Amino acid sequence: NLPFFPSVDRARANLLQSQTELWSVFGGVFRNLAQMSAMGLPTMVVLHGYGASMSDLAPLAAPLSAQAGLPSGTGWVFADGPVEVPLSPWYSGRAWFPIDVEALQRAAARGAHRDLSGNAPAGLDEARERVLGLLGALGEPLERVVLGGFSQGAMLSTEVAMHLPAPPRALVLLSGALLQADVWRGLAPRRAGLPTFQSHGRLDPVLAFEAAERERDDERRRKW
Repeated sequence: NLPFFPSVDRARANLLQSQTELWSVFGGVFRNLAQMSAMGLPTMVVLHGYGASMSDLAPLAAPLSAQAGLPSGTGWVFADGPVEVPLSPWYSGRAWFPIDVEALQRAAARGAHRDLSGNAPAGLDEARERVLGLLGALGEPLERVVLGGFSQGAMLSTEVAMHLPAPPRALVLLSGALLQADVWRGLAPRRAGLPTFQSHGRLDPVLAFEAAERERDDERRRKW
């Protein structure tokens, strides 16, 4: 079974019992956190999007490691968000914080997108503290941690990076958007020079490509 982090408490308990190990998909190879830290290998911490789960992104670990030329033994940590998202009578996904799905659907029906840059979504603070706790429980030096995510996970990754006690090794933002712009701009000087990779599809029906461009422009002003 893959390691499962439904909560910070569970993650911390597992780590303290030396039961949680990093893993590489398809190889079935498990490596101890302490061994990896001693070797100086990077640890990739990846946060899923709304309605998805850790298992949706986990299969990307092996091909991305190969294509990006990551060092052999690079660790991958995939965590599940705390909010259950019913998708059908038989299946549910996860989220890091609730979103107004109906408002997004109304905007999409008009051929428009919601501007989230002025929003501090309900539950964002709790989600941030959960991931900060997870990173603390992992015990990895932040200079070895690459933090990133997809969609809602990308937004949360930015929020977490702003509040870490030190910058991570890098930030990876896939199909994210700018949240609470004034707050992020105020915190941004603490992360000047943070290596950041950002990508976004032009045909995204939920999060506008233009919103990603605004985030990119903000990052440039922040000198990331």
